[in-house]
Amino acid sequence: MFKVLLAVDGSANALRATRHVASRESTRREPSEICLLNVQPPVASGGVRLFLSQRDLRGYHEEEGEKALTPAREELQRLGVPFTAEVRVGDPAETIVRCADPIPRVPIAIRPQPQF
Repeated sequence: MFKVLLAVDGSANALRATRHVASRESTRREPSEICLLNVQPPVASGGVRLFLSQRDLRGYHEEEGEKALTPAREELQRLGVPFTAEVRVGDPAETIVRCADPIPRVPIAIRPQPQF
């Protein structure tokens, strides 16, 4: 089975990447396993962590991650493409690589960083 790790952040570019991966799925002979991944940055401020419990922080990250996953999730559901979805917390690049590492030769689909 062919596996694709699709890192999404809720942006229009991430939705375009989702559509691209889904369109390639329709031309494959065997089904793919698409894993949507959203990586939330950890809360860096020690002051914030003093006032929020670990449970509240987990809830915040999960809520923000689910918001970011929604456009890609809805698009894949609309197209009838099977997928899994996951929210992680950490440095985006390191987390994406860690998620891809156990999968042999997995393609990673990400959007380019915006240029300001």
